[in-house]
Amino acid sequence: MNAASSPPKSIAPNLIAAGLCAVVAIAYAGSFGRLIFGGPLLEPFVGRAIVTALVSSIVVMVVLAWKSSFYFTLGGPDSNPVAILAFTFAAMSGEILRNAGAGAAGLLPTVLLFLFLSSLGCGVMLYALGVGMGQDPMNE
Repeated sequence: MNAASSPPKSIAPNLIAAGLCAVVAIAYAGSFGRLIFGGPLLEPFVGRAIVTALVSSIVVMVVLAWKSSFYFTLGGPDSNPVAILAFTFAAMSGEILRNAGAGAAGLLPTVLLFLFLSSLGCGVMLYALGVGMGQDPMNE
């Protein structure tokens, strides 16, 4: 049966699924941002962390839905690296504040740059693994 002769499908199940995915993404972004930036040193930046986690989740979901060869998959934040990032950020912020003093202006940019570079490094590594194994990473 071709697409022209197939009966029209209801969009309601897709809208419900999209709403549920949005609720889960918002809950994950909020909890992960709070966990990573929890603690006395990074506490003032929790709001920015949650917004950053939410925006990055949306960007990742859109790019994966657009470029993935599996049209039925959905990507988003993952809980595995959150504990590692929280520990790393606590150690980094403690070291920055010990060297620069209380209220160091470079704390938030340094932490966000580390988050960006670690995510970029992970993406480059996975891309290289995919290319090295003979896979087309942008297979459509």
